[in-house]
This record gives sequence, C-alpha cells and structure tokens, in this order.
Amino acid sequence: MFKNIRNLGNNVFVEDEQFIFPFAPKNRVICEKRREFLKNFTISPDYHLAILAYIDENLGLKGKRILELGGSNIPREILLDDFAVKQYVGVDYIESWWPDPNHKKEVVNQLGDLCKVFSKDKSYMLFSGNVNDLPADLLSGYFDIVISFSSIEHFENIPLMLDKSYGILKKGGHYFATSEPLWSSGKGHHFWISQDYNFQITNDFDFTHLLYDKKEFLMKFQSKKDIVKISEQVYDWNGINRLFYKEIEQAVYSSGFSSKTIYPFILQDPPANMLGMLCGKYSDKIKNDGDFSIRGIQWILKK
Repeated sequence: MFKNIRNLGNNVFVEDEQFIFPFAPKNRVICEKRREFLKNFTISPDYHLAILAYIDENLGLKGKRILELGGSNIPREILLDDFAVKQYVGVDYIESWWPDPNHKKEVVNQLGDLCKVFSKDKSYMLFSGNVNDLPADLLSGYFDIVISFSSIEHFENIPLMLDKSYGILKKGGHYFATSEPLWSSGKGHHFWISQDYNFQITNDFDFTHLLYDKKEFLMKFQSKKDIVKISEQVYDWNGINRLFYKEIEQAVYSSGFSSKTIYPFILQDPPANMLGMLCGKYSDKIKNDGDFSIRGIQWILKK
C-alpha cells in the first residue's frame, strides 16, 4: 500500500501498515480496553484514542473542557467515562461524512444554533457546520484544549481557524492537530470511491494531481475505473484546501500562539523523473523539493 515511503525521526514510523505518531502514549491500556467497543465506529483505538491518551498523560484531561474541530465522532463513553472530561464540544460537517454510530445515538445540532443551545452544563455536544462559522466571541477563553483529527487538509481557511482556536482557548491552553494527506503530497488528490478503491489503496494517481489539470488528467487515465468521478473529486471538490505543506506551516508560524511545534510525518518520495517535473512546475512555490515528500502534518500549539 505505501510505496516509496520512508520515515522521519526516531519516533515516527510505519509498521505493518499501522501509523505510530509523535503523540504516542506510554500506556496504551485505554486503546486495548476500547478496541472491541470501537469496531463499528469511524475512530480508531490506535489513532484517536492513542492521541487522547497522550494528551491525558502529559496535560491531564480530567475536568477539562475540550473542543474538537473536524472529525467529531468520539463517543461520550470514552470522553466522559474513561477520561473524565468536564465538557466536550465537537464541530464538523457531520452530514457530509460516512455514517457513524455515534451520530445516530446523539443529538446533532446545527452550528448556526450554537448561541441558542450551548450550555456550560451540557457535558457532551455535537454541532454540524463549517468551523469558519464558529462564534468565537461566545466561547472566548473558554476551552482548555482544542483537537483536530484528519481535518487540516479540509479546512478552507487555516489562518482564520487558527485565530479562532487561539481566541477560544484559555491562557496556557493547547491545540493538538494531526492530519494527512496534504495536497502537496503524492496522496493529496484524496479521491475516495469505496473502501476498496481510494487514495490509501491504490498508487495509480500518486503525484499526478500536481502535474496535470483536469482535462489532462482525464486524458491520461481515461481507461481507469470511475475516472470521471475521480477527476471531479480531485479538481472540483471543495472539501480539501489544496495547500502545500509550507503554506500550512507558515500559517501556523504566523499565528498568535506563544509556542509552536510542528511535526511533518509519513514521507513518500516522488520517483526521480516525477520530482524533476514537480520542481520545474512549482519553482516559484517551493524552496525545498522535500516538501513533496511530506504527506502529513501534526502540531502542538500553546496559547
């Protein structure tokens, strides 16, 4: 599955096609405890729960107010019973994603109604809507921790999202985020037809979204299955932001956070001939040809 992938640093590696992230807990008891419970959910014990366990080990989640931007599928049983958070608020375009058992058993409010229904006394709340529309003034200095799972490449306005996250965090609060694949990477086209035919499974289209426009793409891959639908997802879908790694990194470094630590992760090198074409096409946009290899980005920011 992961062709031409190498690893970055001593704490980031791929083993048996499972990702181990910099946010890796020392104690994985909770990950194993909830493995069976989560088998039908869209969140993973080795990804979402592992990062929550890491945050809990280093900052403590008990009694904290948590905001999740994107990927709002973490069940209340885990947040309230296992980590004893004081309050969890999740914001995502919930109706646009795969059905999740958590959304069927919870009330999903519209983000536009947040000012009407939000309460400090409600321990668990889900909202569907664009994170750009989050009324940050209502929640100014309110949350202890903001988290984002697999969402960065979907945020259409990262500087605005960072600014809002900064405003709603308490002084000393943290923002944890992890996400891939970025547009500037081989898998950045992000196409998804089915569980058996998607950007994670096939290498057929790696890096080609960076080299060809839609017409060229259709011509080159006209014999491929569902190519028209794939081309529409790659070039017309507004669910990804098409930013390069360096552009996202610069937005983070330009934000108001007092501490900014960024981890690039999962490196997939373009073939030599493709790298030459990429560097030629984007000579005015990149400073390091290694940017094309960086598939994911993670950060820890502190207000």
